[in-house]
Amino acid sequence: MVDLHIIVEGQTEQTFVRELLAPHLGHHGVFAVPRLVGKPGHKGGNSFPAARTDILATLKQRAEIYCTTMFDYYGLRSDWPGYEEARAQPSAAAVSLLAEHLHAEIARRLPSAADRFIPYFQRHEFEALLFAEPNSLAQNIEVDPKRVTELLSRYGGEPEAINTDKGPSRHIQELAPSFKKRIDGPLLALDIGLAAIRGRCPHFDTWLTRLEALARPT
Repeated sequence: MVDLHIIVEGQTEQTFVRELLAPHLGHHGVFAVPRLVGKPGHKGGNSFPAARTDILATLKQRAEIYCTTMFDYYGLRSDWPGYEEARAQPSAAAVSLLAEHLHAEIARRLPSAADRFIPYFQRHEFEALLFAEPNSLAQNIEVDPKRVTELLSRYGGEPEAINTDKGPSRHIQELAPSFKKRIDGPLLALDIGLAAIRGRCPHFDTWLTRLEALARPT
C-alpha cells in the first residue's frame, strides 16, 4: 500500500478526498489522506508559502510518502511561481504551467523527493466538477435542468472550462441561492460519482489516473 498525502486548500476538497477519492484509491493500493493546507484552524486559501511549507514537511516525513495537491486556479494568489506567465495562457495551459513551476520549486529545495511529488491545480474551481452530470446537479439543487445545460453549453459542454470572474461555485449559487459549498459540494460529488466526473473532466481524470498508478510495479 502506497501512502499518499493530498494537500487541499479548503474543507470542501478535504471532504471530497476523504469521502470519495480515498476509498476509490484504496482499491488501487493507494492509502490517501487529505490534509488542509496551513496551520490547524485554517479555513482555506491558497497562499504559496503555506503550501510550500506543508509540501516539504510532508515529503520529509518518510522516504516512502507521496504528496500531491488539490488547489483551485480560480482565486490563486500572485505569489505562486509562474503566476504571471500562467495568467497569459488559456486556463488549460495555465494549470499545467503552474504545476510545472511548483514541481520545479519543490525539486530545487528537496531534490531527493522530486519523484514523489505530483502537483495538481483544478482548472478553475472544484465546483466545476459538479457540472459533469447536469441532470443530477439540477435535481439536487432543485432547478430546471435546462438552466444547467444552457450554462454548460456556453462553455462548449466542458465542465472544467466553466468560469467567469465569479467562479463555478457562484454560478451554482445563482441557480440555487441555498447552495452551501462546504456541505452541498461534496454530497453532490458523491451522488454524481467519479465515473461521471472523470468522463467529462479530462484534466481531473489525468491526475486521478496518475494517482491510481502509484502502487503499480514499475
